[in-house]
Amino acid sequence: MYRACAVAFMGPGVRYDAVRLAICAERSRAATSKCLDLPGSSLRNGNKLWVWDCTGSKNQQWYFGNGNAFSLMNTSKCLDLPGNSYNDGTQIEIWDCNGLPQQKWTYDPNMKTIYLASSRYAGRDASKCLDLRNGNPQSPDGTVVQLWDCNGQPNQQWDVYQFGQSQSAAAIVM
Repeated sequence: MYRACAVAFMGPGVRYDAVRLAICAERSRAATSKCLDLPGSSLRNGNKLWVWDCTGSKNQQWYFGNGNAFSLMNTSKCLDLPGNSYNDGTQIEIWDCNGLPQQKWTYDPNMKTIYLASSRYAGRDASKCLDLRNGNPQSPDGTVVQLWDCNGQPNQQWDVYQFGQSQSAAAIVM
């Protein structure tokens, strides 16, 4: 079973229950009302993700399920860490879902982070998280979404919430 979500940012003090919502969205806490966005709505392998003002468009709607984050535009397309490179600053992309570790993402509703599941070892906290480049709390449209060491800062905090009235979509908001 999948949960449809979008990724976006919520301002401090705004809470959504990520666990009870079957359909959800994710927002970054670093950039008010910025959503994880698939540039140009292009599902081309290698299209690099960024944040953009939340619009409700399908290119900002995502499913979380089976440890993956899928595009609502095409559930055979997943968030991907190019080459499974754990280097800080590696920009996240969309790619054909293939079940490899670089496509296994998990949302932690307590820490508000989206982390690479393979960066969590033997019960320890995850070490690699989705991050907004330059840690800018007022990130402009087009700010790169990258991998970085988990640090709990606002540029790594995302909210998951139901996207509009839809029963099949959600947003990931920064």
